[in-house]
This record gives sequence, C-alpha cells and structure tokens, in this order.
Amino acid sequence: MPSTSASVVIPACNEADHIGGVLDSLVAVAAARPLRIVVVCNGCTDETEAIATSYKGVEVLVSEVASKHTALDLGDGAAGDAFPRFYADGDIRITPRAICTLLDALGVDEPRAAGPAMRYDLSGSPWIVRAFFRTMERLPFNEFWQATHLQGRGIYGTNRAGRSRFGGFPPLRSDDGFFDLLFDDAERVVVEDALVDVRCPTSLGELLRNQTRVVEGHRELVSWMQTHRPDRPTGYEGADGRGWQDLGLWRRSGFLRGLSRGVGLLDVFGYAAVEALTRANAATRRTIGREIRWR
Repeated sequence: MPSTSASVVIPACNEADHIGGVLDSLVAVAAARPLRIVVVCNGCTDETEAIATSYKGVEVLVSEVASKHTALDLGDGAAGDAFPRFYADGDIRITPRAICTLLDALGVDEPRAAGPAMRYDLSGSPWIVRAFFRTMERLPFNEFWQATHLQGRGIYGTNRAGRSRFGGFPPLRSDDGFFDLLFDDAERVVVEDALVDVRCPTSLGELLRNQTRVVEGHRELVSWMQTHRPDRPTGYEGADGRGWQDLGLWRRSGFLRGLSRGVGLLDVFGYAAVEALTRANAATRRTIGREIRWR
C-alpha cells in the first residue's frame, strides 16, 4: 500500500442516509493528495457498511458493539502513522476544499488541533429550534467558546505531536469535548476558510433529546477530567475568573445592547424554555436511574 500523509477516521452507527455525502468529499480529496480513509461501522443495522464498502480506497472495519469511543480506537489503530488525522461524524456536510484547508492547517511540527467554522442549517427547523440556535450563537460565552474551541463541529483533528497527548479515547459521550480540553487556546485553530454545515433538529422533541445528551455529556466529561486529568482546565473562567458571569465578556459582545433594542428578545424566551426543559429532563432521568444514550 502506498504511503499516506494524512488520515480520516469515521465512526459510523446507522449513517446510511448521510455517509455518502462525507465519503464523496473525502474520496475527491484522496484522488488529489495522499489520504487514508477509515470507516468503522459500529453496531449498524442498516446499509452503512455496504455503502462505505462501495467506495474505492475506503477501508471499512466492522464492530458489533455500538460504541463510538471503541470505534475511534479501532480506526486509530487502522490509520497507523498517517498524520495529520481527523475524526469525523458520518453525517457532516463538508466540501473537498474545506477538508484540504483543514489538513493544511495542521502542517506544523508543534502540537496543534483544528476544526472548521460552523454554519447551522435551520431550513427544516420550527421556530423554537431556530430561536434556540440563534440565541445560543449570540450569547457572549458561546460566542467566545465557538471562536476558540472545537466541540460540536462534527469533525476535529490534530497532527502527530498533538495525537501524542493521549492514548485511547475514554468511554465518554463527548469525545470531541475530551479532545478539545487536551489543548490550550493557543494550540487550537478554528479554520474560518473551512466551513461545515451542521444539521439542526427538525422538531422540539429532537432538540430536547439532543440537548439532554449534551448536558449529560458535559457533566460526565467534567467529572472524568477532574478525576483523570486534573491538570487540564474544564471551562472558560474569563479575565476575572468568573466564567459566564464575567461582566466584561457581556459588555464586549453587545448582546445586552441588542436586547435593549428588542433584537432577538422573543428568541431568548424560546431559548430559556428549551434550557429549562432540557435540564429538568436530564435531572429527572438521573433521579430515576434511566440511562441517557448518546444515540
């Protein structure tokens, strides 16, 4: 097999409806530059494996266990020493040009992590879902976080020096959160010239399920990091060490000034309702011992 200078690992569980899109883009990149593409079908009961296998040059592994962290580790092993390396969800929408731009961003010797800029696709979403995401983008803390961190983008990666920061992926819902926290702000790069379209929920129920998983995933991640990697910070504390209560962050964002003029005011009520329902759902499930699955 010819040597490769980069790799992409895709842990895929029942992604038959979407995986063709990301594979089309990756295969187009692989035709122009060395790229190893590894799809790990884990716990699939649909046609994901057959679709992935139909692509020439794509390596397909199969695991009967529906476990993302296990799939990531299997893909890592198969990808070998091909760096830089990206980890991508099977349902992302990204162009070949954006993939190349991401790969180029990791062409340095020092540890670096990179991810694309995000664009939320709200075309099929009802008002309350649109309100939630429009407000979330404008909140000062999230505005900062999205400009400097790599979670929630569907694809993230690092070079050889960065990958040496950890062994395997821990059994956490938030694999991208774990990855993100291993790097300092100066080591993370959000590549503005690379854009990924993020599918948004098409119903309130789907949004609540997704956000409940996000809330529990973050809680689980922080607990794990505090136990196993207490050397790494788990949140943004702001210039005065007060996190989201950093008043300077709110003043610089202009969010409150916009609200005073009525900009996005109704959206804020929708956002607050979703947040309240999400946290109540998460707390109730924890109380009754009902598992919150990632999928």
